[in-house]
Amino acid sequence: MGVGLSAAAPPAGHEIFLRSAKEPRRRSARLGGMGVLVQFPARGPWNESERKVLAELQRIFRRKGVHTDCEHGRADDGTPWTAFYDIKNGSFVAHVARHGHNYVLLWPDRTAVRVLQMMQLAEAVAGDASAHLPMLRGRP
Repeated sequence: MGVGLSAAAPPAGHEIFLRSAKEPRRRSARLGGMGVLVQFPARGPWNESERKVLAELQRIFRRKGVHTDCEHGRADDGTPWTAFYDIKNGSFVAHVARHGHNYVLLWPDRTAVRVLQMMQLAEAVAGDASAHLPMLRGRP
């Protein structure tokens, strides 16, 4: 059973996905052309507020022209992680993990952002994605 959030409708042919590496892919449901219901696993490594931020990261990537899918799970020590990848070519976009009381985002260029509040990752992605993602080089 998933928890739903209303989100802006993606471009035609694109939908938002968040799923666990161990779960089958669940497609989002269209809401009368007004938006998309984003499916989140009720159980999983992230709490509700963290899942909202992960969905926001995916929306930011989409606004920048990178349509992503992601997988998430837990490391051996129980640390939750999510890996975003480009659905067009499968290339790595970003990795997010909880690390103690902090959150870490790793970019493909091997740079990292460490923050105290997960929502700060959305600010970092919105401001810095073009500098770290090869497919966005030269874009604002």
